Amino acid sequence: MTMTSEAPRRTQRERRESSIRKLLDATCESLIEVGYANTSIQQICSRAGLSHGGLFRHFSSRLALIIAVADEVNNALIDQFAQRFQALREQQDPFRLALSLLRDNCRARDNEAWFELIMAARTDAALREAMQPIWQENRRRTLDIAQRLFPSEYADHPDFPVLVDCIVSQFHGEAINAFVEQDASADLARLECTLTLVDRYLNKG
Repeated sequence: MTMTSEAPRRTQRERRESSIRKLLDATCESLIEVGYANTSIQQICSRAGLSHGGLFRHFSSRLALIIAVADEVNNALIDQFAQRFQALREQQDPFRLALSLLRDNCRARDNEAWFELIMAARTDAALREAMQPIWQENRRRTLDIAQRLFPSEYADHPDFPVLVDCIVSQFHGEAINAFVEQDASADLARLECTLTLVDRYLNKG
C-alpha cells in the first residue's frame, strides 16, 4: 500500500506574501522590458498570473504598486552594496572597491526599472511627486552607509557628503549612457580618473 502525503496548505499570510512577491517581480520585469507606459494593470497581472482583483487586494492603484517596486529596488541595491563592501574591504583599496561596487549597482538589471521611472517622472507629475521621498531616502541611506564604512579621516571631511553625491550622480549618468555606449576602455579611464580626483580631494595618502 503506497502512502502519499499532501503538501501542507499555505497560511493566509503565506498566500498574501506570495501574491505580493509575484506582483512586485512582474512589475519590475515589465518596467525593464516594455517600459513605464506599457506597464499596464493587464500587463502586470498577466506576468504575475493574478487577476485584477488580486492586484487591487494588495495595492490601491497601479502607481502604488510601481512606487513599491521603486522603493524595493533602491533598498535592495543599497543593502547589497553594504554587504559586498564589508565582505571585500580587506582585499581591496576601499575607494576602488566602493566605486566598483557602485558602478555594478548602477548597472544592475533591476536598477533599469528605476531609470525607466526617473525618465517617465519628467512628464508625469504624480509619478514625480511619489518618487521624490524615495529619492531623498536613497540619498540619506547612501551617505549614512558611506560614512559608516569609511574611516573617520575621510567620512568626517566637510565635503564628504557632496563628494558621495557627485560620484553617485556620475555613475547613474554613466549607466544610462551604457545602454548605447559600451566601451570598456572608457569605463576604466573614468574609474581611474575618479579615483585620482577622490584621492586628491580628500588628501588621501
